[in-house]
Amino acid sequence: MGFEVELAVAIGQTKQDIQNLFSNESAIETECLFETLQSKGVEEVLKSSESRELLGCDEVADFKLDFTETQKSDNVLKQYIEYLDFRIERTLSKYGNTGGWNRIVAIGVACLNAFVQANFTGPELTFESSSLLPKGLIEASNPKGQEGNLQSNPDSMDVEKSNKAVEITGLEKLNLFLINILGVSGEMVYGKMKEPLLLFLSLYLLVKTVKEDENVHEKANEEKSKDGYQSLLVEQWIDQDIDVNRYKQRNQAVLTSIWWMTRSIRVLQSVLDERVGKLMDVTEKYYDLLEGYLFSAEAISNSGLECYEKLLNKAKAYYSLERALLYQYYGKNKQASEWLRKSQAESGLKWKITGIKGKRTKFQEFSISQLVVLAKSSNDDDLLAKKTDKPKVVPTLPLNDDTLLEQIEFEVPDNRKASVIDENSAADMDADDTDLDESTASKDNIKVLDQCILLAFCLEVRNENPDHGITIEQMTPFVTRVLENPNNWTVHSAALLQRSRLESKNSRKVERSVLQLQALADQMDTFNTGDADASERLAYFYAVSVPSSWRIKKELANAMASVGAIRTALEIYTKLELWDEMISCYQLLEQPEVAERLVRDRLESFPTDPKLWCILGDLKQDPSQWEKAWEVSGNRFTRAMRSLGGYYFKAGKMQDCINSYKLALKLNPLFEGSWYTMGCAALQMEDWEQAVQAFQHVVQLDYENAEAWNNLASVYLKTQDKKFEAWNCLREALKFKYDSWQIWYNFLVTSISIGRFASALQAMQRIIDLRVEIDGANCIDIEMLDIIIAAVTQQHPLVSNTSPTHERIEKRTFYLSTAIEHLLVNTIATRITDSPKLWRIIADFWLWKSDYKSCLDCYEKAYRCIVIRPEVAHSSDVFDEAVTYLMLLVDMYKTLGPKSILLSLDSIPESASEHVPKSRATSSLVCPNYKSKAMMAVKGLVARGKSNFEDTQNYNKLEQILEEIGSW
Repeated sequence: MGFEVELAVAIGQTKQDIQNLFSNESAIETECLFETLQSKGVEEVLKSSESRELLGCDEVADFKLDFTETQKSDNVLKQYIEYLDFRIERTLSKYGNTGGWNRIVAIGVACLNAFVQANFTGPELTFESSSLLPKGLIEASNPKGQEGNLQSNPDSMDVEKSNKAVEITGLEKLNLFLINILGVSGEMVYGKMKEPLLLFLSLYLLVKTVKEDENVHEKANEEKSKDGYQSLLVEQWIDQDIDVNRYKQRNQAVLTSIWWMTRSIRVLQSVLDERVGKLMDVTEKYYDLLEGYLFSAEAISNSGLECYEKLLNKAKAYYSLERALLYQYYGKNKQASEWLRKSQAESGLKWKITGIKGKRTKFQEFSISQLVVLAKSSNDDDLLAKKTDKPKVVPTLPLNDDTLLEQIEFEVPDNRKASVIDENSAADMDADDTDLDESTASKDNIKVLDQCILLAFCLEVRNENPDHGITIEQMTPFVTRVLENPNNWTVHSAALLQRSRLESKNSRKVERSVLQLQALADQMDTFNTGDADASERLAYFYAVSVPSSWRIKKELANAMASVGAIRTALEIYTKLELWDEMISCYQLLEQPEVAERLVRDRLESFPTDPKLWCILGDLKQDPSQWEKAWEVSGNRFTRAMRSLGGYYFKAGKMQDCINSYKLALKLNPLFEGSWYTMGCAALQMEDWEQAVQAFQHVVQLDYENAEAWNNLASVYLKTQDKKFEAWNCLREALKFKYDSWQIWYNFLVTSISIGRFASALQAMQRIIDLRVEIDGANCIDIEMLDIIIAAVTQQHPLVSNTSPTHERIEKRTFYLSTAIEHLLVNTIATRITDSPKLWRIIADFWLWKSDYKSCLDCYEKAYRCIVIRPEVAHSSDVFDEAVTYLMLLVDMYKTLGPKSILLSLDSIPESASEHVPKSRATSSLVCPNYKSKAMMAVKGLVARGKSNFEDTQNYNKLEQILEEIGSW
């Protein structure tokens, strides 16, 4: 059946690779199109007689594409789909299920890979995709220069023509028409992408042909607005349920068909402006089907692939890596990590990141530890690339710096084994990494798929760490390890691109970063003798994260702008017709009027383009422009509603803000920023149910969004008795924003409200650490501290509820009292000494512990904080406060001073202990001279207040206190 050929095509193996793998060469001598695809490439398949027969290229169409009216274009598109349906059924009838589906899937794969070649990997195709259409189909489109009503994206015209009538051919109008069809969930595809017909045909052949035969056209017509149903067509294909019978027939005929079906959806996502949740769900569903069908024991047995163990292992590793990249793209780091480690285990890759002494600069005298990745492929020599010729890859540009070395110069220690600093993989792969010798594992070649896995691990470091210099240092060794052994054009280009991104933030390397981006961009468009051919570039495309050619050029323009070359960046943006970036450049050049004029001129030629109306709204901050964008898109362009929602939020129109975001998020819910803003608006509107829903979506999309967790906790506290849920939300928030004193304060209040006093003490400790240098004593909430101490000293019921038995109550009280003592003595008392209220609270704690001496000492310090102020002699408020604290101090002198406290001999100096009788060494007064101390304190305040407060009530109280002390 040639299933091994299909699998080899799916994982980028050439005919020679398979012949090296199997001694039975007859196993691959098949006449199916997959063999042609493998040996001759995608263009030969698309030019073949089988392709022309299936698509009806040699037939004369009895219908024409007419773009003068929307209704006419709708009808023609419907006719063309029906024509393709007829060709599919005719092929299945003529060649049977096996032969027919083999042709359909192989041609669909060729269309998909040809589209990838034209827009991602290069080189340019040598044929026009329009040759795949029936003869005469586009000849009746509008003559050159005649304008039509087609809703289109402007990204297909030269900017120089923006100030006059735009002249486009019928083929260009067809491309614009197809661009509208490919939009999903209100997100548009890039308007200048090449050969959109190829993507359309691949989606039709790989996706639509196994969907239920419901009347998608009628269903779309029910939902369409005046722009026509065509903008919903591909989205309807994706939404339709799978026709089980056709699905099984196709899978029996073509083992890898579901794999290519999944890849077509991934490619569609890669050309959309934003991530789409619907495509993520569908792709994940298809991957589940693929895993259950292709790699199950039953499927392997039925297909006869059990004898091809090496090929199957590589296919499993390839599949797991693709799935990891999918989750990385959508920000699901946990799932990505799981699948990435599965891929590593299935490939047999061993790696670790370690430290080796080396030098980075030309003038460095001493070697210091440098991060390096040691990696070794499995002993599967059959699939391990052994290149004898010079690899055909993008040139790696030298650094040419007067200080930095081109590469780190590592020392070669006597002990060849590297000491491990961080083994990210050891715990997960259960592999013996003792054979990762420094002398070989840092330089020896590894399999191309293993290089792809290392690049994915590099992206994992980026996704799970903040954007700073340490993260860059952790990512660089992975890229360096891949670049050391160029094996494949696409993989090497992906590594160079990642290195350019990392070096863009280094002032000494930014020049090479820009030049390397330029070299990568040039390689996409040109093909010179000695360059890698299309088949090599496509082999590992689905195993690495490679952006489209226009996104690489956009990164180049961004790099130019970052170093101040604004006009050079503007030229690139203009060529790519990236309108948002062009407008930004004009604003940086202080020419906003040019930007506005440019947009308005384009709107004269394309009045139904929603993106242009949106950009005009951004420029003018005029909500009517965003509403117009929403209207002309048929209520599908989500960016318009997101912009409108943000505008209403800033203007304080919260209900309008919520309504706008609801419309946008209904179509594409993968915007955590939109959910967050809508949640904040709902908070202000006190719409608690809406706020909970919004913030829950935020944390589902971005689990590490601390502010969303904090706001969700706030909603729980305000809506109903969900204090424990709020407390858990705040705990999650603190994991990701440990230095936010505001979140810690919310955690403090919530912990006290549910009786979690240990957590409250932790929160208070952290708040003091964060704020004491700025706010001093004001960083402590006196009321909260008083509640915590009272809860322990007075056996607060919440404490008792958490510890039902007497023994547990005692243990918990002891633990909390120890924690409070640590906070009071080691934190507050040592860092805040000028707050009388704090000293009072501390004194109460010592009184509860019966440490009367410490208690009296705190009362003295509390009074001293007031009496040392200069204002006490002339400010009545300060004087009255001093009198209050003095009265409390005198009462404590009277109450605690004469009390006896037990002493041990250890508290008496060793030199005097032998002269002290045992009876006298075991007890002492708290304050032997309490009476004289009280007298001195009162007289001191009397002396300071005599000149200004002699006739006041508080001053007379002082004289009465003196009389009372005398009678003690």
